[in-house]
Amino acid sequence: MIKGLIFDMDGLLLDTEKLYNIFWKAACKDYGYNLSEQAALSLRSLSGENAKKRFYSLFGEGFDYKAIRAHRIELMDKYIEQNGVEVKPGANELLSVAKEKGYKLSTATTSPLERTKRVLSLSGLDIYFDELVCGDMVKRSKPYPDIYLLAAKKLGLDVNECLGFEDSPNGIEAIVAAGMKAVMIPDLSEPDKEVRDKLFALKHSLTDVIELL
Repeated sequence: MIKGLIFDMDGLLLDTEKLYNIFWKAACKDYGYNLSEQAALSLRSLSGENAKKRFYSLFGEGFDYKAIRAHRIELMDKYIEQNGVEVKPGANELLSVAKEKGYKLSTATTSPLERTKRVLSLSGLDIYFDELVCGDMVKRSKPYPDIYLLAAKKLGLDVNECLGFEDSPNGIEAIVAAGMKAVMIPDLSEPDKEVRDKLFALKHSLTDVIELL
């Protein structure tokens, strides 16, 4: 019996994954690197260490990940400060129904805790969550399972009692590795057959997820 729902944040509940895409490319360009669309998409849900390794594989170890990441954060934070945070269609409805039905809710986001608190507060979604589990709370983040295992533990549930929700292949890998059922709501790209075969369900909007509850 499913008792807990564990959600990725960027690209799933908040329409912010496109911002990472835009501002990673902009930050790289400002430092003289051309980050392709495909390469930018491959960064989704990766922890800082894994993202750094991805950049090294793309541009070599001379890539100043720390400085370029700081620049990306600066650009993106400025945009959010000026424009706010866009909530994905159906997010409020899904989370509200889930709470009404008695599910325990947690995040499982690679974003650090302080940023998670800030953007969820700006979006108004913070009121729904029993726990916030974030990338700086685990040694290994996605695609490793640690963040989903910790979320289940904090909710006081076994992994078999939880559904995990993600928009990206890296996130799905983390859910499956944790031993949970994975539900995907694609954001910037559709899953390939390999990813589809790992899913408990594939939905194309958060509203469509409600029928699973």
